[in-house]
Amino acid sequence: MSTGQLVAVKVCGSNRLAQTKREVDILSVLKHPSILGLIACSISVELDMTFLVFELCSGGELFNKIVQSPSGHFPEHVAQYYFRSLVDGVAFMHSKGVAHRDIKPENLLLTGIHELRISDFGLSRMSVPEVSSEDTTSTHNNATHKGGDASPKNDSLEDMANSFCGSLNYMAPEVCQCVWIPAPYSTKRSDIWSAGMLLYVMLVGGIPWKRALPADPGYSKLINGTFSFPSNLSQGAIEVLKACLQPDASKRLTAVELLELPWLNSSQATTLPTKEMDVLARSVSGDRSEWPSNAEYVDCGWLQEGESTSTEASSSSSTSSSTSSSTSSSTSATSAATTTQSSAEMLTTSSSSSSSSSSSSATEDDTVSERPSKRPRLGVSLGVSSQNSPENSPEERPELHVGRAIAALGWHAIPHKTTSVRDAVKAALASLNLQALVQDNEDNSQVEILVTKSNGVGVVSENTTLTKAERRELFQKRELVCIVRVLEGEGGTNTIHISRPGGDMFAFHNLYKKLRTLLGEMNSGAR
Repeated sequence: MSTGQLVAVKVCGSNRLAQTKREVDILSVLKHPSILGLIACSISVELDMTFLVFELCSGGELFNKIVQSPSGHFPEHVAQYYFRSLVDGVAFMHSKGVAHRDIKPENLLLTGIHELRISDFGLSRMSVPEVSSEDTTSTHNNATHKGGDASPKNDSLEDMANSFCGSLNYMAPEVCQCVWIPAPYSTKRSDIWSAGMLLYVMLVGGIPWKRALPADPGYSKLINGTFSFPSNLSQGAIEVLKACLQPDASKRLTAVELLELPWLNSSQATTLPTKEMDVLARSVSGDRSEWPSNAEYVDCGWLQEGESTSTEASSSSSTSSSTSSSTSSSTSATSAATTTQSSAEMLTTSSSSSSSSSSSSATEDDTVSERPSKRPRLGVSLGVSSQNSPENSPEERPELHVGRAIAALGWHAIPHKTTSVRDAVKAALASLNLQALVQDNEDNSQVEILVTKSNGVGVVSENTTLTKAERRELFQKRELVCIVRVLEGEGGTNTIHISRPGGDMFAFHNLYKKLRTLLGEMNSGAR
C-alpha cells in the first residue's frame, strides 16, 4: 500500500548482518523525538541484502552544517539547542539500557525543519533497562525522569565493555586505552565524553586533541590542569564541557544530571533555531540571489559585527575574474585531468580495504576496531583563546574548505535546462579522462551518470540501460568512482547531486571539487 510518505532506505549487505540486527533490535525499543525512527525492515534473500526504512532527514548531517557555517562553528545558542536535544535522546536511550558508542556529528541528522535525530546504532550495546517504563517519564522539552536516575553512578556489569570501539577523535580515554590493554569501562559514561567532544566541535569548529591519550599534547594539558577553553565561550558552556570531558569517568555527570545544568535549561536550549538554520541552508544555494547577506549572518549569530563572509570579501574582485574565466577554463580542465585519474584509482583501490575495515566492526563478540570516519576529520584546536585567531580562521583551515564542498553536494537552483546541464557534466568528465554511462528517463527530467575508471581516455556512453544484475555487478566490482545525478526542479531549474559509492573520501572530495570548478559556468560562475 502506498502512503506517499518520503522515506530513507539504508541498504545493508550480508557482511554487516550482526550490525544490522543489532540496530534493528535497538531501534525497535527506542521511540523518542531525538532518535531516528525506524519505519520498517525488509530482507531480500535473492539480493542477499537487508533494507531498513527510516524517516527521511532531508536536512543532512550535523557535520555538514558545522563546516558550512561562515565562521566554521555554531553560534552558542544554536549549539545549545542541538546539544540539549542530543542529551535528551541519550538520557532516554540510557534509561532503556542502550549505549550508542559512536556519537559524533556525522551520526546526527537533521530533518527538513532542522530537528535533530540520533542515527547509526550499528555499534550500540544493549543491556537490561535500569528503570522500568512505568517509573520513567521523558519528554523532549524537559526530559523529566522519575523513579531514580536513568544513568546511575553505580554501573551494572551489563553496561561494561572492554573493546576499542567508536571513532578515535570522539573516544573517551578509557576506550582509547583498550587498544593496548583491554579493561572494563562504562559504555554510558563513554557516551557522555563523546557528547562533550561533539559540543566542543559545535562551539569551536575543531577538536581539542586527536586522541584522549597522555601522549597527545592537547589531552595532556587537560589531565595536567593547564588546558584553557576559548575565551569567547560562556561560563555555562564551559561548565557543561568540563562536566563531560572529565578524564576520570566516575566523575562525569550522567545524561540526566547534565539536563539539570542551567545552560541546558534556558529558553535558547529549548527553542528550535529555525531562522538561523534557514539562513545557513540558503548559503549553499545555486542561485546567488538566495545567498544570505552579511547583515543576516550577523543577525542570526553566524558572524560577529564587523566580520564578513569570504564571498562578500571577494565580491569586488569577482566581476573582473569572471571575465577571464572562459579563457582559463581549458587550462584548468587540462591541469585537473592530469591528477584526477590517480584520485580515481585511489578511490577504487581503497574501497575494498574500507569495506573490510567496516565489516570488522560487526563481530558478535563485540571486539571492535576504530570505526572508519565517513567524513574528513576536523582540525585540532588546542584551547584557542579567541575565535578570531589566525589558526582558527576558516580561510586558514584547509579542512573546512573540504567540509564546505561536502555541504554543497546539494547543488540546486541551476538556471539551465536538464539537457544542457547533462552535456556540461559529460564534457567535464571526459576532460578528466573518466568513463561515463549516461542513463536518462523517458522525458529527460532525470539523468543518472555512473562514472568509472578508464584507461586514460574519457569515454561517454549515451543512453545506456543497465539491468539490475549488471548494476549490482558494477557496484560489487567497486569500479565506480562516483555517481552524478541531474534532477529537474521547479521553475525550470535543476539540481546536480554527486555521491560517493565507496572508497577513499579524500580522493572523492578531490574529484568533486574539480567537477564543481569545471561546471562553474552552469552556476553563474559559483564555486
